[in-house]
Amino acid sequence: MLKRHDLIDIAVQVRRTTERAALVQDGIREAWVPLALVELAAQGDGTHTLTCPEWLAQEKGLI
Repeated sequence: MLKRHDLIDIAVQVRRTTERAALVQDGIREAWVPLALVELAAQGDGTHTLTCPEWLAQEKGLI
């Protein structure tokens, strides 16, 4: 089970989604992230907050 300190929040734009994944962009990089491992929360300005395990963000090059 993930602990809160294992999670990271990243501001992203969602480019595309499928049933299982979302294509997100952090302003520099794009990456497909599995929806089963992340949460996406829409912000009022058109961006989203991506909450995911830190290891996944590192693996996808988002941090």
